[in-house]
Amino acid sequence: MDNQLELCIENIMRAFECLIEISRKERICLIAIDTDGILSVLQEKETHLNNINTNLNKLQKLGVSKAFLSKYESKIIEISSKFLYENSINEKIAKQHLAFSTSMLNLYTNFMQLNQTYNNKAYIPYKSNFTRTV
Repeated sequence: MDNQLELCIENIMRAFECLIEISRKERICLIAIDTDGILSVLQEKETHLNNINTNLNKLQKLGVSKAFLSKYESKIIEISSKFLYENSINEKIAKQHLAFSTSMLNLYTNFMQLNQTYNNKAYIPYKSNFTRTV
């Protein structure tokens, strides 16, 4: 039974290590704005997260004790915090891209509104209010 528990915990740790590497790949795709690459990276992430959930469910079914988990606790916390850190960097990059795209869309929208106003005024025939009398 201890072998199964250790195997589950090792699988969880390996999955987190893979997630860290995948997050680094994701960062490269985010910087390059490679949408196909981001899609494949997200699918890989989902696979590893499902693996973690499966192993956590196995641990729960096997009835793991807190004493057994205590020797792995610091490793799991360390590796999961590395993963969260990598994801926080990716989140900031994604938010910057969204903010830039939003500002460009707003600029384009304002330009189009200005252009429509200019075009509408350009078609108004000019009438002079000045009348000259000699």
